[in-house]
Amino acid sequence: MNIDNKRFVDLTWIDVKPHIKSLIIEIASESKNQVSDGKDILTISEASELLNLSIPTIYTYTHKKLIPFYKTGKKLMFKTSDLVIWINAHKKMTLKEIDQETLLLNPKFNI
Repeated sequence: MNIDNKRFVDLTWIDVKPHIKSLIIEIASESKNQVSDGKDILTISEASELLNLSIPTIYTYTHKKLIPFYKTGKKLMFKTSDLVIWINAHKKMTLKEIDQETLLLNPKFNI
């Protein structure tokens, strides 16, 4: 369905969902390209620096499986792209974004 010429109030969740999914994938892809040092595999120290978290906190997150990581033997490794996506997945919406989502999903609230 082409939504370019539709008003948001005329759309159902089924109409909007694939477009939102493709936007999320596009944003995640763009986020991967924002890290420009070219190094995709990080040590725990480098991941700590990228995330601005202490090394013990990173160990805790890996132990609780709260953060994406790889393990070879005893060595922990992290992909920069995975960490950037993880950061973006934990973004908290602003009040404006919440209002926009409410209007999109519930047209009856459109005043």
